[in-house]
Amino acid sequence: MGRVVGPNQGKCTSAAWSPDGKWVYVSSNATGSFQIWRQRFPDGQPEQITFGPAEAEGIVVAPDGRSLITSLGFNQRAVWLHEIGAERQVSSEGKSRIWIAPVNRRSAPRMLPPAEALGPVFGSENEIYFRGREGDQWFVFELKLDSGQARKFIPEPTVNAPVVSYDGQWIVSRAPLQGQENSGVVRAYPRNGGAPIVVCQGCYLSWTRDGKSLFFSFRGANFTGAAKTWV
Repeated sequence: MGRVVGPNQGKCTSAAWSPDGKWVYVSSNATGSFQIWRQRFPDGQPEQITFGPAEAEGIVVAPDGRSLITSLGFNQRAVWLHEIGAERQVSSEGKSRIWIAPVNRRSAPRMLPPAEALGPVFGSENEIYFRGREGDQWFVFELKLDSGQARKFIPEPTVNAPVVSYDGQWIVSRAPLQGQENSGVVRAYPRNGGAPIVVCQGCYLSWTRDGKSLFFSFRGANFTGAAKTWV
């Protein structure tokens, strides 16, 4: 049986682990608005680490565990960088942008080239994969950090953030079926080119940090019914 984490009141949506597995971070509306909480695993008490009237949704923990990124805002979104002992706003535009910052604070955070980006994830060789807009559709793009050049990585539209395999050799994307965002097929694309592999239909997947297990979650059409997860 699983263990309950996060505040007892309210809903918990996004969740993420620290790299060492000692902390779990969740987005919860226990105080009325969605904020980020952290809890030492397995027996610590939840503590709120973001505050204010703006709401936080989505959590990305840095590989070294020293910082996390969240999307924060009202009708518009702002990106905040939360470092150990401090937090600062790095974007307040209506469009989401990718920012990168050293945790030692020896230089200021810098904004990366994409004019609009959602769901960034790190690849295996100094690149970032993200959802970018082209016209009225979203696609998966690849951004090379050394050159700042971005290119469309997957030709089909996507309806969720990309997922990178544990070894960095596969980029997973969920494409809508017949233009329906609530149902789609999940494909894995080789990082170095080649034909994609169909993984499943109407599922979500993620690897464990050690790469030993892969989770598949399935939910009914139009997000109805209880979700089921297999390992």
